[in-house]
Amino acid sequence: MKKLLSIIIIASFTLLSGCEKSTDSFSSSLTGEWIWLKSCSGFDLISSTPESTGKNRKLVFTTDSICQQYENEVLKYSLTFHTYKYISQSGNDTIDILKFDGSNIQNSFSIRRDSLILIQYFVIDNSISYYKRKK
Repeated sequence: MKKLLSIIIIASFTLLSGCEKSTDSFSSSLTGEWIWLKSCSGFDLISSTPESTGKNRKLVFTTDSICQQYENEVLKYSLTFHTYKYISQSGNDTIDILKFDGSNIQNSFSIRRDSLILIQYFVIDNSISYYKRKK
């Protein structure tokens, strides 16, 4: 797992350091409710889940670019956001970025079917969180 995290971090910084931002665009693929499955953080990839923490979390992305995070059905925050793509100078690589307005918080995001993966950058212990779309 340490090797995987190292690869993700190195690849992320390599891609981000040589990239240019494209124009800002809202990603409608984020719209809806996402249920938290687990997070891995730290250099040892310590895993936390709803079972291990006793906390149920969900993210709600609205069509008017608001992200709300709930913990045990209590609203913890509501922030506006925007998405954009980092495009490498060669044009061969792109990363989808989720940025919360008025903060330094940036996450790369990837959606595959009903799964959302968020990787938080520019923090000491990088975290990877996994969510499933609520049906």
